[in-house]
Amino acid sequence: MLIVRRILLTIILLLALVYAGLVAYAYWPYPEGLPAKQLAGKDDQFIDVDGMQIRYRAWGEPAAGKPAIVLIHGFANSVTTFRRVAPLMGQDYYVIALDMPGFGLSAKPDDRDYSNPSQAAAVVDFIRELGLDNVVIGGHSMGGALALHVA
Repeated sequence: MLIVRRILLTIILLLALVYAGLVAYAYWPYPEGLPAKQLAGKDDQFIDVDGMQIRYRAWGEPAAGKPAIVLIHGFANSVTTFRRVAPLMGQDYYVIALDMPGFGLSAKPDDRDYSNPSQAAAVVDFIRELGLDNVVIGGHSMGGALALHVA
């Protein structure tokens, strides 16, 4: 019984050490200037919004009289959230999904205010930088809350 107890304690200790190592790795700072564009896919685009690089993807073509649809992802997500629905919507509309500041391949400034009103202001600035004037806002989870702030 003593051997089984020692084995279990050793396994628990090893799991705790692995867990602590993974937590430390997750919070380890990246080198300055992480090359987001090198990590981007062929469909990813970047735009400078209020001094931050914002990654986005677009589907479909802009058309006169049709609104653009801007999609906002939820917490801990990215533009890939919409990888299945956006191409389908893009058959009839001009659809744009962005990585919110702090998520995906968009900039993650340490000194930024990541509150909902601040994030919504970033979406408004993003829309203005793209020159969109007739826009429908959609989102899920945190993106839904941000969509309400944007509206």
